[in-house]
Amino acid sequence: MGRMKFNPSICYKPVDGIKKLLTSNKIKMYKDLHTEAQLAMYQYMAIDGDAWDYFGKTTSRILPKIIAKYGTKKFGYVEIPVNLLTKAIMKNPQSELYEDFTVKGKTFQDYHEWYVKGPLEFHVNHKWPVILGDLHYDIIQDGWHRFHDYYRQGVELIPALWHTK
Repeated sequence: MGRMKFNPSICYKPVDGIKKLLTSNKIKMYKDLHTEAQLAMYQYMAIDGDAWDYFGKTTSRILPKIIAKYGTKKFGYVEIPVNLLTKAIMKNPQSELYEDFTVKGKTFQDYHEWYVKGPLEFHVNHKWPVILGDLHYDIIQDGWHRFHDYYRQGVELIPALWHTK
């Protein structure tokens, strides 16, 4: 399956205000994203996936090589209030957790407590954005562990990236 382009009208329809928030933010070239966003996208595209060339372990030392090759690629960047993102996740009828949690009257907190029972790698030393998806069933395409860690820490604005057209 190829990389999906972000379309806020698909996944975020149930939540008032989130579509406007996402479509009003500027698109940035990879070279203009902050370091954490650059590293998160490289990790997703080259380490976890194979859409980009591999330049080595994900550290800021390799950023000049990545920027030389992918610096003009465009991505959306936004910081989403956690309450809007949790509502979008819980109200997405295409997600697996909708049947297991929302339909049964459970809250995002219930889902979060269930999720963190498993082994998680917490990312307390950096604030990499999550990668938003355009799949009907997956609002966050990559970064669920990060998202739950930010929620656990009480982070109010969740950094997020998405692929543009």
